[in-house]
Amino acid sequence: MEYLASFLLFLLCLWLFFRMTRARDILDFHLGVIATFSIGYYCLPIWFKELSPLQIFRSYEVAIIAFMFLLFAVCITIGVWVGRRSIPKSVAIMTPTLDRLLHRRMLVTTSGAFLFYIYYYSTQTLTSYSADDFEAFFNNRGPFHAIFSLLSKFSLAWMAIAIAHTWSHNKRSELVLYSAMFGFCLLMLLLVGQRLALLTPLAMLAAALSLSGQSKRAVSMLGVTVLVLLLVSPIAVFIRESLADKENETAQHALMEFSYGDDAFSSIFQSIIDRGDLIYVAVRMKPQIDADPLPGPIYYTSVLLNAIPRAFFPGGFKPYPLSTNGFPSGELSIYSWQHILGASTGSLSAFGGIVAYREFSWAGVVLNGMATGILFVFFARWLGAGGLILQVLYLQVFVANSISKVPPSFFESLLSLMPMLPFIVVAVSINWIIARFGISRRSTTSSPRVRTHSQ
Repeated sequence: MEYLASFLLFLLCLWLFFRMTRARDILDFHLGVIATFSIGYYCLPIWFKELSPLQIFRSYEVAIIAFMFLLFAVCITIGVWVGRRSIPKSVAIMTPTLDRLLHRRMLVTTSGAFLFYIYYYSTQTLTSYSADDFEAFFNNRGPFHAIFSLLSKFSLAWMAIAIAHTWSHNKRSELVLYSAMFGFCLLMLLLVGQRLALLTPLAMLAAALSLSGQSKRAVSMLGVTVLVLLLVSPIAVFIRESLADKENETAQHALMEFSYGDDAFSSIFQSIIDRGDLIYVAVRMKPQIDADPLPGPIYYTSVLLNAIPRAFFPGGFKPYPLSTNGFPSGELSIYSWQHILGASTGSLSAFGGIVAYREFSWAGVVLNGMATGILFVFFARWLGAGGLILQVLYLQVFVANSISKVPPSFFESLLSLMPMLPFIVVAVSINWIIARFGISRRSTTSSPRVRTHSQ
């Protein structure tokens, strides 16, 4: 039965992928990206179960989870269909005056974004892999760490937007310069030892191309992203394990020591099959979720409170997002690690359908999936159809809803928006001030109208 569920999911993914290649809509591109990565997460590990962690389970255990993720994917697709017919295209937030001002100074702003990202990379801890204590890692971060992290992602997104717009207008010299900056950031991220860190800017660039109407280039960039994932996945795992196992080891030295071995294809393929850990965790956690009570108010309010910086909370305590107890240990991926591997530090893959199931059992999978699809449409038409500034924000949401979580649950998806709300308010306010007091009129240089593609 698990093969039937995975085959049906594969057919759905194939249909969404071909829709993406023919359509000029960011929503079709969004679903196509999810479909592409879903094949690696859900289909291949089942088809090659003898190579994946799933071989220890009985057939019906895997089949239940496979049907859960299939049902969730179908409901998301239905939700997008409903959202397209119920959410008007006129809801986009526009900041035209601010967009024109930044467009005229794209060289300055892009260079500034590049320098800020180098500063952030050089001074901050990008991942929690090296943490000995998850609770301490998150509690000991500075009160404005999340803001700096978000600004670093804005920097990558702005560089992606700059590349997409200069490519669209055939400005070759600027395109080469911005691409060099972007490429340098990718090389730095290779040393982090995390696949998601490297895939994030590539997915941003693909989405930026789609937003600017360059659908063929967007699909090609998605192909590049998948190729990079295949090639880099074994490297990232090796670097991460080397840093964890060896004292005084450096990422640069680990990279120099890496080898694909005698059979590069097998190494690459096995690293993809290992993505079956998502299904593995779901199979292991479903009985525990069935035994646990449903999440309480703190679980849902933690999503809304995520829009407020931790510095504004008394004592610096801010409920951990989607945690049943307010602490990291109550979030499903960390809870799964502790339940499966014991009381140590770490997190396992747990998102999407299994999170929806945790919230309200099988009814939660259906309702949550449809709500997630509708939310995708809202994001695309509220942020993606806006100008440059709003597109920068949309790229953060896009990555969180297509690469970080494949796909997310409704509240995981909503969580990706919450930190953006203060920035949306600031952007709209600055746009009003500039337009009201005529600050942008000091520049006499005209700029082309920002290209956006209607959803």
